Amino acid sequence: MRNRISEFLDKISFNNKMVLVYLLCVLLPIIFINLTFYSVLVERIKEYNLNSISAQMDRVSQKFLGTLENYLGIANSIYSDSTLNDVVDRVYLRDIYYVDEFNRYLREYFAKYETLSPQLVRFTLYTKNQTILEGGSIKKITPVVQKSDWYQAITTTHSSFIVRDNNDPVFNQKALTIIRKLDYFHTSNVFLKLLRIDIDLEFFDEIVSNELNHGQVFLINPQEKIVYSNSGQNTLPARESGKNQLVKRREMQEIGYLQGWKIVGFFQEKRLFTDLANLANYFLTIALISLLIASFLIFIITQSFNKRLNTLTNHMAKVSQEEFALIEQKQGSDEVGLLIKEFNQMTRKIKRLIRDVYQAEIQQKNLEVEQKQARLNALGKQINPHFLFNALNTIRMKSLIKKESETADIINSLAQILRRVLNWEGDQITIRRELEFVQLFLKIQKYRFEHRLEYEITVDDQLLDFTIPKMSLQVFVENACVHGIEEKEGLGKIRVVLKLLDEKINIEISDNGVGIAEDKYREIMNSINQQRYEHKHIGIINVIKRLQLYYEDDFEFLIDSKAGIGTTVIVKIPILRDV
Repeated sequence: MRNRISEFLDKISFNNKMVLVYLLCVLLPIIFINLTFYSVLVERIKEYNLNSISAQMDRVSQKFLGTLENYLGIANSIYSDSTLNDVVDRVYLRDIYYVDEFNRYLREYFAKYETLSPQLVRFTLYTKNQTILEGGSIKKITPVVQKSDWYQAITTTHSSFIVRDNNDPVFNQKALTIIRKLDYFHTSNVFLKLLRIDIDLEFFDEIVSNELNHGQVFLINPQEKIVYSNSGQNTLPARESGKNQLVKRREMQEIGYLQGWKIVGFFQEKRLFTDLANLANYFLTIALISLLIASFLIFIITQSFNKRLNTLTNHMAKVSQEEFALIEQKQGSDEVGLLIKEFNQMTRKIKRLIRDVYQAEIQQKNLEVEQKQARLNALGKQINPHFLFNALNTIRMKSLIKKESETADIINSLAQILRRVLNWEGDQITIRRELEFVQLFLKIQKYRFEHRLEYEITVDDQLLDFTIPKMSLQVFVENACVHGIEEKEGLGKIRVVLKLLDEKINIEISDNGVGIAEDKYREIMNSINQQRYEHKHIGIINVIKRLQLYYEDDFEFLIDSKAGIGTTVIVKIPILRDV
């Protein structure tokens, strides 16, 4: 196993080794440690928040029950008040007697309780004593009252008091109602008496807002009807797809008079665990800072090795190309520095050996080359271009004297062609000058074929000052004349068209000559594709090879020919530069 690991490490580059160290010893440990701590803290925070919500719901329930117990204490106090029982059960022969008693006792009695709590909506005592006048907090049990839901509920139950919800349109308030039978004094209880205490449910709203930071809380009666909601909703929220929702319930089963009542809270975990987002950002920041520091240090250390190793590798590759250059940069005193020092010593020895052993041979070779070049120059000077131009000029002048102006014009064109061929002056030429050269050539061919040849040159003006390789068009024009028009019977036409298409120079040279037979077309294309220098195709191959040297693969070449119809050569080259 150890040998396999060593073999694997020996096959990968130094950069990849450092990347592997970075991944296994820095990146993965930092991610693992941060994720572990984050997951532990998340669980602790979730547990804390869940316990906090449960405690808050418990306090809401306890304060709700505490408020009810306070009002039940008031009801029980009135329930056992013998003086009130005597006053309400007394038969008054005249109304004035009741009014005096009301002013003397009942008014202050009920006012004391009505000012006792700010949540009290109203405080009402109902009685069947018909000698009592209705007013203030005293009302008679009328047929209308007897038909009410709360009256039916208290008179049909065995319990001495009940708690109900009430939405009184008169007061336009939602209230919680406590109804208590005042039947404590059985022996002296003459008339049915009922005490009704209506409590504004805003007291519950105050409890919820004080105890809970967020969430929806509902107070639900035994009929599963929503009595109160801090959000104002009349229906319980539906569970939304993709969203976690926490539900907390507090049943009131252990309290007899609240049997079936419950408090339900709905809490969105997204809001419940908002602190987790801050915690995640904190851990992410710590992880990023750790990674940045570790990455920076590893980068600096790696660069210390990698830069010098790359330099050493590049210079060793140059040695294989017989280029012996010394490494001039700072070497260092570590192992890489020692390698660079040894390489420089080796390079100096090789250069000294080459200079001492092969220098004489190289000088001899250079001498031989110079001698051959001298012989070639001497041979070239044997043909003096000036002699040829003077001879052509003499023939032209004789033709003018003999009034053979057409012949003189053709001789002048031929002289211009020869002068341009001999004076190469670089390998690039403007399209304007190249077309002038082509026009001179076609002019001579027109003289040769007379009425059997017509030609047309069309070019976009914006292309005239762009450059192309010299003699790029002449070969194709010459082939059109020699192989297309020469063997054709009747009028031959040659068209040269240059235009700008898609940021490329589109060159099209076409003729209506005899065309190319299918087998010969395949032979030509094979020679071009394989670049076989056959004598009859050497001109085309030379042009294509020059285009490849200039434009590499960024040019197109196409020959379209049909026997008896004609041939079209299309060349597409990029715009190289302006003159």
